[in-house]
Amino acid sequence: MEIECLSQLSYDFGKLFENGENYDTIIQTGNGNNRKEIKVHSIVLYTRSSYFRTALSKNWVNREGGIIKFKKPNILPRILNFILKYLYTGKLEFNDYNPVDLILILVAADEMNINGIVKHLLKYLIDNHQNILQNDPVNILQNILQHEVCSQLREYCLDYICERPYLLFNSEKYLSLDKSIFLILLDRKNLLMDEIEVWNYLIKWSIAQTSINHNIENLSNWSSDDFDLVKDNISEFIPLIRWLSISSKEFNQYVIPFKKVLPENLIEEITCYHSNFKPKLSLPNLPARKEPLDSILINQKHLSIISNWIDGNDKEDIDYIRIPYTFKLLFRATRDGFNNEKFHELCDNKGAIFIVISLPNSSNLIGGYNPIDWKPKFDKRYGNNWRKTSKSFLFTFTKNTSKGVTSLISRVNSLKSDKAILYNDQFGPGFGGGPDLVLSNNQLYCKSHFTYPDSQSFISTGLTNMENYEVFQITRKK
Repeated sequence: MEIECLSQLSYDFGKLFENGENYDTIIQTGNGNNRKEIKVHSIVLYTRSSYFRTALSKNWVNREGGIIKFKKPNILPRILNFILKYLYTGKLEFNDYNPVDLILILVAADEMNINGIVKHLLKYLIDNHQNILQNDPVNILQNILQHEVCSQLREYCLDYICERPYLLFNSEKYLSLDKSIFLILLDRKNLLMDEIEVWNYLIKWSIAQTSINHNIENLSNWSSDDFDLVKDNISEFIPLIRWLSISSKEFNQYVIPFKKVLPENLIEEITCYHSNFKPKLSLPNLPARKEPLDSILINQKHLSIISNWIDGNDKEDIDYIRIPYTFKLLFRATRDGFNNEKFHELCDNKGAIFIVISLPNSSNLIGGYNPIDWKPKFDKRYGNNWRKTSKSFLFTFTKNTSKGVTSLISRVNSLKSDKAILYNDQFGPGFGGGPDLVLSNNQLYCKSHFTYPDSQSFISTGLTNMENYEVFQITRKK
């Protein structure tokens, strides 16, 4: 019989690392006031790491008084301590470290080819990228920019910032943002900001990179040299601005005062454009950025899927830059109340409606699309009113889109489309003759999958409590 006692082995090696007894190697890590010496055992490092196997070989090693001296000044002591502890114990504990330190650990572990740390830490950071960006997004972005090991994490973080730019720009810390990061952000079509906001933040950032101390609201005190300094900082950003997305009023109020930092021909072209004379622009006419979405349940990737479904495309060919519909929030249960009467007050007679529902302890959202007005077909006093449509559907997709979206759709059975939409003013929104899905106050109910048969794979029969739900009015963009 074989019994493994790995936890005890890990504990004992951890104690050996802590007390440093019988050490034969000193690693000098950090610089200046952050410099520290860590006592370790070469046999452990040699056995556990190919990096140290090479670094501590006879051809490279430096001995003083029988003790191996190894220098690693580019890694902070607390970062190297984490890595060494892993080599001794085989354990990883990320919760006690701040996000910036975790990124520094990732970079150091990658440099030292310690794949056990890289694999698990990268997954942890990606899974938690939304949380790590909350407190210090500038520092996070600065630290993940230059390192290839962070490339996947960088994309997740940039996507999250683009969908929630206030995390970055609501703090004056953004003024210290590296120019290369700012360029990357402005080059992305999924940055959810009005273009005039982009311009205003860019101007403030450009001024902050100079020694100018004048009031931005009073440019009369600015010299030609002041404007030239800003012009130098801003020149690379000019082609990335969606100039035609800035209204004439905004252009005159916020851009014209800084015309000295812009190419003369650009001012003339935009002025002509707003005079209904359409000149050929010398700069690329970039597509408008994505529109802000008022939702706490879904994001642009979800809207892409819904838009494809509305257009009859059930494949997940996601183009979430050019969404052809406008989604206007009409109702949010946690804001307006889990109240049937309130739902009808805010959502009846509003045309096409999209409903998305969040359930407790579920990683998926469910919902439905009604392409026609929510109103009774007959006299609402007679209870259930069903309305016919062949274009409605029920659906489910994952809440978190950082790892992609898993989705399912159940379209209406064409033979039962006369009961596609259920209206009853005693309940909230309803679908199908089962009923297949009906909301009432804070619960949803499904009796059967009569009209939407494929929904049985994601909607359970019976009563289920809801965590929240949102209702959107959908209109096609002109």
